[in-house]
Order: sequence, then structure tokens, then C-alpha cells
Amino acid sequence: MWIACAHRGNQITCACKMLTFPMQKLEYLKFHLHLVDK
Repeated sequence: MWIACAHRGNQITCACKMLTFPMQKLEYLKFHLHLVDK
């Protein structure tokens, strides 16, 4: 993943994505559970 990002010159963007991915996954799970609860 890092090699592909570095090759495209998007190290910073990729780093941000890697950092925010776990948080996005948590938000998605919360959203999904909220829909299921309804």
C-alpha cells in the first residue's frame, strides 16, 4: 500500500487515509447498527 502511494506521490493522502480508516469503520458500524435498531 505504501509503495503504491509513494509511486503516485500521494504519501500524505495515503497516510491520512490509513489513519482515518479505523475511525470511518467505527462510524460505519455505528450507522449500520442505528439503521438495524430502527
